[in-house]
Amino acid sequence: MKRTARAALLFAALSWSTVSCSTTPSFGTGESPRASAMAAATAIGICLRAMPSDWSAALARNTVQLATTSFSPEAVDPAHDFAFGYFESPSQHGVASLDLHSGRVRHLSVMTDAEWVAWMSFSDPWLAWEQGESRYVMGNWSIQLLNTRTGSQRQLATSRLPDGTFLTGQLSFPVVGNGYVAWSQPTSHSSADLRLYRFDSGESLAVDSGKVSSPVIAARQLVWGKLGEHDSQPSLRMADAMTAKPATVPAALARPMPIGYLSGSPGYLVWTTGTELMVEQPDSGALSRYHFTRDAIKHPFQFPMLAGHFLVWYTGTSNTILDLQTGNAFDVPLPSSVAASGDEIVVTRPVPGAKGAVTNTTVSWIRTSPATRLASCSH
Repeated sequence: MKRTARAALLFAALSWSTVSCSTTPSFGTGESPRASAMAAATAIGICLRAMPSDWSAALARNTVQLATTSFSPEAVDPAHDFAFGYFESPSQHGVASLDLHSGRVRHLSVMTDAEWVAWMSFSDPWLAWEQGESRYVMGNWSIQLLNTRTGSQRQLATSRLPDGTFLTGQLSFPVVGNGYVAWSQPTSHSSADLRLYRFDSGESLAVDSGKVSSPVIAARQLVWGKLGEHDSQPSLRMADAMTAKPATVPAALARPMPIGYLSGSPGYLVWTTGTELMVEQPDSGALSRYHFTRDAIKHPFQFPMLAGHFLVWYTGTSNTILDLQTGNAFDVPLPSSVAASGDEIVVTRPVPGAKGAVTNTTVSWIRTSPATRLASCSH
């Protein structure tokens, strides 16, 4: 099972949600005309090279070893150099925090054998995750919320419909920020609510409903996808990220178009179309369309995460890191896990021992800056 990602979307039983690994289908990439966003975007070819020596050296300088513990980073706190994720030791597993300087692991939530992490999002001090409640039924999940300062944890929602059933394969991916957590909540076999829970007041409200995706926060907007009743492709919807009041979608992005996965950050809105990657810079409105010049079939765009102008995603055979400014990318071969947020990228590599048991995990991290670059593809 692939570990979580930051804002994955996919058309499943009724709407968008993310299914892991090879169960993720493509959609919206048929013969319908391309939307204006794709036609107007600047095309950028992605070249694939080896990890640069300065990145290797930086990761080597910032490394800790975890003895007898497997740790998969799912969310990053770049302000304090912490990672949050799924841990597994010889005696237990669950959610933990990791001090990237000292290597100290703190267990935040211990799980039963049936439970696992399907998604995670952090905004100090709140950590939210989708918790799989069954190893065998992917649509059986809950949304968990934890205050990392107090240790207080509560369950916000489950995947159960009013009649007690749930949608097989339907997952939801919460996003935390601006004093709330938002997620896609199935309400029937044909509809879902985009729900928002405010931490200060405990207020819970539906921002939108219908065939809606899990949301992301990009710049000053809460962004999600929605399939209209008479549309064959979804379109983007937006609300003010602070007030949750409806916002106007820029004209270039307003038409129905292929949308697979979404990701957001203060500087970028990213969505995938199957074989290509669309990137908008909300402050300038600049649009770019990225595609592989070779090896595209080995690098499907899945589970994208952002750190500054770097995009990280999981391909099924590697984790790939792309410099959005130059189009240069490199692979981090499996077994590895990579998470990114703010200006920080965290890479973990488990070291298997006898019979596949993890003897230790190497955790490395790098802090990016506007000046951090991978060489241009033309060099």
